[in-house]
Amino acid sequence: MTENQNLIVENSAKNTEVMLGYFLQKKVYPDKSFRIGDSHGKFPDIRTEDLSLGIEAVQAEYAEDFASKIILKKFIHYKGNAKKIKNYIKSKMGAFETLLFVNKNKVEAWQIKLVNYSKYFSKYIFEKAIAKKLEKLNDGNYNSITGEINLAIISVYRDKPDSVIKDIQEKYNSVKDSYRLVFKKLFVLFPDRLFEIDGEKVTKYDITDEELENLEEEFMYLLKHKVQ
Repeated sequence: MTENQNLIVENSAKNTEVMLGYFLQKKVYPDKSFRIGDSHGKFPDIRTEDLSLGIEAVQAEYAEDFASKIILKKFIHYKGNAKKIKNYIKSKMGAFETLLFVNKNKVEAWQIKLVNYSKYFSKYIFEKAIAKKLEKLNDGNYNSITGEINLAIISVYRDKPDSVIKDIQEKYNSVKDSYRLVFKKLFVLFPDRLFEIDGEKVTKYDITDEELENLEEEFMYLLKHKVQ
């Protein structure tokens, strides 16, 4: 694995933020290099080194902190066999993370949540995530950025239909009207799709299985070479 010249990952970066930064750079900003993480508590989670572009990330749902599409494929492949799944995760992520999957019931329960998530989808989840970051923007938290500042919603642990994007777009447009400062663009990352919302325009970037497999190797390299 060669050094990635386009991504620098700080110790504070969450795994899902690394996944987001990876696909933003590949799909949307191929001419940009990003630093991911905010160890000092004063920058957006993803930004260019010259601070001309910033992307603040927010997690719209929580689960075990993995690039879940990759791991989920193994859950399905091994049909819930806890031992095989644990061995796979250990080979890729290390012994510490393997402890999150101590028994078969926990693995099965997580699969059920992933498969059935659409039954529990609520616009409230996204409204809360959007409002939280708009508050920070208007409090001056991202004043270090000299140019465009965007918001990205990470929602990778449970798959959803494309129709959800319209709900998110409507919710963002209604919530932002209450604030003086707003984000230029809104990105939404699903397990195998990245959406870019710019006003009324929505652009969809599909993430192929091959790209996810490439991410797996890249992801492990980046996690092992974090910086302060």
